Amino acid sequence: MKNGNSQTSSPFTIHQSSLSSSRSIMIVSGEASGDMHGAALALELKKRRPNIHIFGMGGEYMRAAGVEILTPLNPVVGIIEVIGHISGILRSFKTLKQAIDKRRPDLVVLIDYPDFNLRIAAHAKTLGIKVMYYISPQVWAWRKGRVKKIASLIDAMAVILPFEQKIYEQEGVNCLYVGHPLIEELAVFASKNASKNPECIRLAETKNLKKDSPFLALLPGSRRGEIGRHIDLLVNTVNLIKKECPDIQVVVPVAATLPGESRLKLELLKNAGATLVEGHAREVLSMADVALVASGTASLESALLGTPTVVFYRLNTLTFLMVRVMVKIRYASLVNIILGREVIPEFIQAQATPDNLKKAVLSLIHDENSRNKMLAAFEAVRRELKNYSASVNAADLVEELAGW
Repeated sequence: MKNGNSQTSSPFTIHQSSLSSSRSIMIVSGEASGDMHGAALALELKKRRPNIHIFGMGGEYMRAAGVEILTPLNPVVGIIEVIGHISGILRSFKTLKQAIDKRRPDLVVLIDYPDFNLRIAAHAKTLGIKVMYYISPQVWAWRKGRVKKIASLIDAMAVILPFEQKIYEQEGVNCLYVGHPLIEELAVFASKNASKNPECIRLAETKNLKKDSPFLALLPGSRRGEIGRHIDLLVNTVNLIKKECPDIQVVVPVAATLPGESRLKLELLKNAGATLVEGHAREVLSMADVALVASGTASLESALLGTPTVVFYRLNTLTFLMVRVMVKIRYASLVNIILGREVIPEFIQAQATPDNLKKAVLSLIHDENSRNKMLAAFEAVRRELKNYSASVNAADLVEELAGW
């Protein structure tokens, strides 16, 4: 197995093995962030092996990377919330199961989405098809007992957080820390110099954004349920912020995966004075003075882009009560989890109130000392994750497992 350091392999290397016959793998991603990571992996594999055929479950990023999408994303969060989407989830499972039976890929690559993907792994195992898990379920946060089950179903695990490797190795899992995909995905924004980024310049011109006014990036979530639970909270928060800081520019990137009903709800933010932007979340984050972000991958993106951040989240009440019993960690934000202390202020469930969010946002806008402390902590996160190229290292592991 390779050592996981991207210095040993270039993302632009075309391996000699690319001249060999066509191979196939299945990649299964259920959510938007996994779709991006799956796309980066697919592009790296296609550089090495132009004739490789990649198919599976994903979204527009994977499709653009040349992946044959057999069934779309099923982004659902919450124990109770899954019930309303069970028919679509079962259809997707049936489609993928039939594809494995018929096509017999050289390898199945699973990206997070554990309750679904572990069933895919179990089916592949019955056929003797190797399985690689890329981006571990958060076993360190809750249901740690799943590690033994995962170990019994997969051939290797590629983890993206340094401390995860030890968890799996203790159970005898062939595990490699490949680096976090966001490090390479955000490389174009690494300098935080949005004024020189063509996409940022174009966005500012199109939306008439002013350089000399405070800029708040507001990311309400990328799933229908999140928008439903957050919209009233955020509308009231924007109203309070604008009352105290009238010249603030609030920009909301709208996730491409959002259905029409959620988009209509986001119009309420527009009515409150926010500017809605189709996509361009990373551009918006890189331009912002402060970000107000629904807990998830976006909070780590914001940190890596060097934007002071406030995190919030609301769950279905019953789901929250169940999760509170099962979750074994103190923090929701990955930044806080990685550093083991609260760097990013978190407002979860009852603490997520318009007044709390307003105060936290305005503090980061007006208090330079608070901003600088947070930015220094973000540098520590970058050092912890290191400058690995996750897709390169994950592709090395794919080739090793597939025997190419």
